Amino acid sequence: MAGTLVAGIYVHRMELAHADMEAHTLELAQGRATQLAAAKALQVEALLVGADLALRQFRDQVGYGKPQGIASAIRATLAAMPEGAIDHFSAADAAGHLLYPSPGLQSAGDQPLSVADSAYFKSHASQSGDQLHIDRALVSRVTGQWTLPITRPLQRDGRFAGMVLLALSPSYLSDTLARQKPSANDDITLFHADGHYQARSTDIDHLLGTQVPADLPFLAPGAAHAGHFRQVAPPNGQERLYAWYRLDRHPLIVSVGLDIGNLLAPAREEQRQGRQRVAVLAPLSLAVLLGMGWLLLRIAREQTALAASRGLLRATLDATGDGLLVVDRAGQTLHVNRNLRQLWRLPDALGEGSPHQLVLDHGANQLVDPATFQA
Repeated sequence: MAGTLVAGIYVHRMELAHADMEAHTLELAQGRATQLAAAKALQVEALLVGADLALRQFRDQVGYGKPQGIASAIRATLAAMPEGAIDHFSAADAAGHLLYPSPGLQSAGDQPLSVADSAYFKSHASQSGDQLHIDRALVSRVTGQWTLPITRPLQRDGRFAGMVLLALSPSYLSDTLARQKPSANDDITLFHADGHYQARSTDIDHLLGTQVPADLPFLAPGAAHAGHFRQVAPPNGQERLYAWYRLDRHPLIVSVGLDIGNLLAPAREEQRQGRQRVAVLAPLSLAVLLGMGWLLLRIAREQTALAASRGLLRATLDATGDGLLVVDRAGQTLHVNRNLRQLWRLPDALGEGSPHQLVLDHGANQLVDPATFQA
């Protein structure tokens, strides 16, 4: 019973220790995910700063109206920016008609392409300031490819005169996010503030144009600048620990999702091995305890029987009419019966455990011829 109780207590404490290990592992992972989200957000923001500078230079050349200057500005930007980061440049007039596609791009038929119905064009047309606009990823009317458009207005004499556009490549952004990804099952995602996918470390081609549910914590009204949560990932059903970081100056959010199964794999392996050890050792320990209990019980019974046998022997020796002295091979007195103690008037100090010679000497001193007795 005691062995079973001890084994139960051990298993309970082991499970508590494993639970604490998992909680500590997730706490450390949460901090790591938050740091990674902040680092990736700063990386994206640095890219956008460079892209905005290039867009301003392109707008200046469009304002001058010189094709050579526009082409030169585009070439300089493509040489300065990371390879593959920029998909194309374009500019539209106040009516939304495309004026300057990138070199090599053709207009559709005899009519220039129009972006008048696009959200970014309408946003600039309705505002008076010089605001940078970052729209959700969309399929470009110029290239037919998915792009992430960043735009600024064209103004002449303080009036809206059109807009310029620099299209970033979602594929490049996705590759950038995938660098230094903790593990293959983790994901790093760039969202628009409305929840649309802008880039992702994996499977971005299948997710562009879609958005995550609006009830995610980082999309809630008044959501914090940074935070974390735990959820089953919508695209593939994996449970992840998420941390998000909202860019300071742009409507973009970086989310880092760490696969919980991968994070807890070492702790769960240790838990599995611990349970295996318990499964093997607990029966052995219980068998040892039962064996020890049986052995102790047997010893106790034998000691009880031996004590009873000694008691019977002493009673027999005391019942005889002679005086008897029992001595072991070492000369120690094992027993002095009652008759001998009375005949020799032995003191209490002489008896069991005393050297037998002292007992004999005491008795001999009471005789007429002690020497003969000793002989």
